[in-house]
Amino acid sequence: MKKKIVIIIIMCLIVFITIFLLCNKEKELSIDNMSLREKIGQMLMVYYNIDEVDEDLIKSLEENKPGGFILTGANLISYDRTRKFISDLYKYGGKNMIVAVDQEGGSVQRLYDIKDKKATFLPNMYDVGILDDKEISYKIGNIIGTEVSSIGANAVFSPVLDIGDYKTSAMGKRMISDDKDIVISNASEIYKGIIDNDVISIVKHFPGIGDTVDDTHDSKASIVNKTYEELYNTDLQPFIKLINEGVEVIMVGHSSYPKITNDNLPASLSSQIITGILRDKLKFDGVVIMDAVNMGTISNNYSEKDIYVKAINAGVNMFIMPNGSKRVIDLIEKAVKSGEIDEKMIDDSAKRIVDLRNKISNKNKFNNNFGLSINKKFICEKFHDYCIYNE
Repeated sequence: MKKKIVIIIIMCLIVFITIFLLCNKEKELSIDNMSLREKIGQMLMVYYNIDEVDEDLIKSLEENKPGGFILTGANLISYDRTRKFISDLYKYGGKNMIVAVDQEGGSVQRLYDIKDKKATFLPNMYDVGILDDKEISYKIGNIIGTEVSSIGANAVFSPVLDIGDYKTSAMGKRMISDDKDIVISNASEIYKGIIDNDVISIVKHFPGIGDTVDDTHDSKASIVNKTYEELYNTDLQPFIKLINEGVEVIMVGHSSYPKITNDNLPASLSSQIITGILRDKLKFDGVVIMDAVNMGTISNNYSEKDIYVKAINAGVNMFIMPNGSKRVIDLIEKAVKSGEIDEKMIDDSAKRIVDLRNKISNKNKFNNNFGLSINKKFICEKFHDYCIYNE
């Protein structure tokens, strides 16, 4: 009799625990129950130029349902306010909203904008390439990952995979090296250090912009005069390496490759580059994100409608810094309904983004590993010129 009672109690406990886990399991996102507008919203990585989630931003997040948010200097004023801002983004934009920040090192490290608690100041990637030490590169990626995670963000635009001579390239010392093997080995370690912190690494700028002298932030066309074979033998190799290692998001740049496309159409708008090379030849199956929509190379040379129609048809899945979420959703929705964009392209993009969001882990978010003295000491020991920034 006692044995039966014990068995019944155990069975009841199993049922109770199962029900409890099912009830408390966060429902996964699915495009099956999304409207067309909601699916388009997933394709937007929006921004907001204050450091609090106010009523206007809450309304926009709830109505437009963007899939991502990019942090800018305006959001990164103080440490606690930054953490509160990101926590509120998850509250109103969805727990697994993609929240990303630029944190490369050198001239591009947004976390150093936080004034009251200083992040670890990271060296230029060129200086990392000079040392060409895998352990050091992994540690730098680990510092990036842990500090991005500390503020609650779950994605970072890093590492840079471009190859070129810093003295002539518009990218300057943001690049690791002009030697592809040095770029491949060190970028791979930085990538590993980032993802080991459950942070999404968004690598850039496909298919490689190291050989352009013109900055894509400006209005002038940025030209890379390489054939596909030349690109494949150099610039594409770091991307191929990280695709093989499972990279989930690749940023496409705005430079043009006339020897491949036979015109000056930017890579970000080119199906030959995105679908033909990145998808078909290199077999990348993750999310393709386009460099910021407001950058001069495309915003000053193409209409807003042309940018979105061409980019989506070319294979872009996500857009950084759209100028007005509702208006952009209206524009894309109208283009779908008019037949200028096949709705299957929207479905494909939304599914890729939703699948990524469902995989995001929040277990390490809001840790207290921001600006640790041990990390600052490490950078000072390995890169003496940067000691002053890490005192």
